[in-house]
Amino acid sequence: MSFERPVEFLRIRNNNNQDFSFDYHYCHRKEDHSKSHTAELEISISDPTVLKKILESLDFKEIATVDKTREVWECSDFEVVLDFVQELGYFMEIEAKKDLGGIDQTRKACHTFLKELNIQHSGFSTQGYLSSLLEKRK
Repeated sequence: MSFERPVEFLRIRNNNNQDFSFDYHYCHRKEDHSKSHTAELEISISDPTVLKKILESLDFKEIATVDKTREVWECSDFEVVLDFVQELGYFMEIEAKKDLGGIDQTRKACHTFLKELNIQHSGFSTQGYLSSLLEKRK
């Protein structure tokens, strides 16, 4: 039985109970069904409880909560994120802060930046935390 990864989803993000956002994510897939990149739209919200009630009244269902702690570092054209995700462990994400010549060139630049940092890693993930968490729970 294969696991179906979400292609699009909504998220209510809680940033240390200080600020909240509502996000729409659409995961673009390659022909082999691995994730190419994700388009994200985000707006600030003041009351996540009310938004959650609105979504529930529209028959949206909560599928998971991703509980993580995060450190963010900025360096030149890149953002380096160090995450600890409950149930999954530690992750590092490198994200370009701007388009560096299209998706493939931007990905290549991120890989080059990782090599320049001399970071040893166990591989690259083509799925997000939500998909990883749902897959682990199956």
